[in-house]
Order: sequence, then structure tokens, then C-alpha cells
Amino acid sequence: MSSAKRSDNWTSSEIEKLKQEVEKRSHILFGSFSSTVNSEIKKRHWEEIAKAVNRVSSKARTVSQVTKKWTNLKATSKGQIATKVGKQDFNATGGGPSKPQLSSDEERMLGIIGKAAVMGIEGGIDTSDGYPQHIFI
Repeated sequence: MSSAKRSDNWTSSEIEKLKQEVEKRSHILFGSFSSTVNSEIKKRHWEEIAKAVNRVSSKARTVSQVTKKWTNLKATSKGQIATKVGKQDFNATGGGPSKPQLSSDEERMLGIIGKAAVMGIEGGIDTSDGYPQHIFI
């Protein structure tokens, strides 16, 4: 039985560089495709991010490792933010017990990934609620 070698742990400087680079390019990486933004452009930006991460790293990180790390960071952040702040808390006006505050890093990640990624689209329809199929046609 062969097992894949686990990649080395990411350092805090590698993670910070990844966040900086994704933050700078988020409009391209996560924006809609258009006449000026296509999959090749997005791929090129991920390659540039990997190069930037490798400049601060003692380990060579591949584009695949960089995108996987971003996916993991985003998922972890979404969970942490959703745990601290419920959907209704984004619109709360005060009163009642205070809610846990987001850390500056959580605020930053929320700015990159967007509230909709964490809390869903306000007024949106949850397709798992058993709505008739003809609504979506």
C-alpha cells in the first residue's frame, strides 16, 4: 500500500503572503468570466501567487498546493465566522448579550470571501426546502 507524502506545514509568512496576493487579485480570481477575464488569466494569476509564496518560503509550493491551501483557509474561516456571527447578527441593531467579536484576521477573510459566501444570499431560496421544480425553470 502506497501513501502520498504529506506536504510540509505552511509557515505564518507563507500564509500571510498567500492572503495578501489573493486579496490583491480577488476581483480576477473570483469574479465573473468576461472578455478580459478567462480561465487562462485566472490560472496565470494563481501561478503568480505561487511564485510570490515561494519567494518567502523555504519549500517550493506548486500551484495545486497553493490553491488547495486557499480552499482550506477559506473553509476554516467560513466556519469560524459562521460560528461567531449568525446570519441575523449582520443586521442586528443592538440589545441583548454581546456577541463574540471577529478577529482582525477573520474580518479580513470576510472581506475577501464576502458575506454571501458565509451567510448565503439574503432573501435567496434554499433549494433543499422542497420547493416545486417549476420555480427554477
